[in-house]
Amino acid sequence: MNNSLLKKLLVDLPIFHHLDDDEYRILAFIGKRYDYTVEDDLYRAYEPSLDAILITAGRAMIRFEDVNKPDILARRGSLINELSLFSDKQYDYSIEAMEAISVVHFFREDFLHLMQEYPEIGHKIQRNIAARLGSFVSQV
Repeated sequence: MNNSLLKKLLVDLPIFHHLDDDEYRILAFIGKRYDYTVEDDLYRAYEPSLDAILITAGRAMIRFEDVNKPDILARRGSLINELSLFSDKQYDYSIEAMEAISVVHFFREDFLHLMQEYPEIGHKIQRNIAARLGSFVSQV
């Protein structure tokens, strides 16, 4: 995957809005690229999640354990397990590759280190999260 495509995917994610080009490059640097084949598990329900997963090519199915919740098809540009960037989290769904896919894993340890080393990036991300929460609360 070239860095310009990864940067475009990162720019489109609300959590990473308003970063400058250098900050996107730094963020891309901590991501770890992985390839999966059809039916590979990217995440299994209720296991500790140590990372957020950005789909860069292909599709994955998010399958909820609760049969009353519909499965969700995640495509290129989807960021999954976003809360895992900040804290220990277990999810009530599994993520399975629907075809050969490429993803970038952003591991919490690397992400938190980046926010300490580059506090200006951390502040921008905090503002993005606050804006999203404010928007959500006003809709409720």
